[in-house]
Amino acid sequence: ELKECDAYGELFGICLVPCIQTLAHLSTFLRWPISNGLQDNRDNLLPEEEKTYALIESMLKNFSECVRTKKVHLGMDEAHGLGLGEYLKKHGFTNRLSIMKRHLEKVEELCRKYGLEPMMWSDMFLRQFGGGDYYKEQLDIPKDAASLVPPDIDMVYWDYYHENEAFYDSRIQTHRLFGEPIFAGGVWTWVGFGANWGLTYA
Repeated sequence: ELKECDAYGELFGICLVPCIQTLAHLSTFLRWPISNGLQDNRDNLLPEEEKTYALIESMLKNFSECVRTKKVHLGMDEAHGLGLGEYLKKHGFTNRLSIMKRHLEKVEELCRKYGLEPMMWSDMFLRQFGGGDYYKEQLDIPKDAASLVPPDIDMVYWDYYHENEAFYDSRIQTHRLFGEPIFAGGVWTWVGFGANWGLTYA
């Protein structure tokens, strides 16, 4: 079915990019017994575990065989509670950014194995610079911010809520610390059966 979708998109010059989750937003999967040993907490995978990277590798391999593009979106957004579940029991309290950095480097290594060009959501890094607030106007950005993200991973800036052009301009400039960002807006289809066109256009 994914191959059919990819072929159909190609007719119109549309590139179908696999958007997966390689860290968080996995509570639906992680509730099943097959996922035992993969959970940091109810929503997040357990970083730095062989079983976790075997799962991620199988995801990357599967999706890369279904589409023409080499691009892949790794997700990694809203990984709240990262390092505070099973990871904490195994490794003790660890800085969340350092966990993410090591995890990201391992996932990037798997992407290279399959010749993939990865991108990921940027919010977990910006939350660290904003004291947990993704949309905080004044961010405390460290001088070594660019070193947190491997250079071959593109940052995707998602923002569905602002109607102020100046805010977007400012946040795009912040993202440029990591390279040229990809922007993801929303057509607001997650609040009912149709899009919220007024907010979408604004």
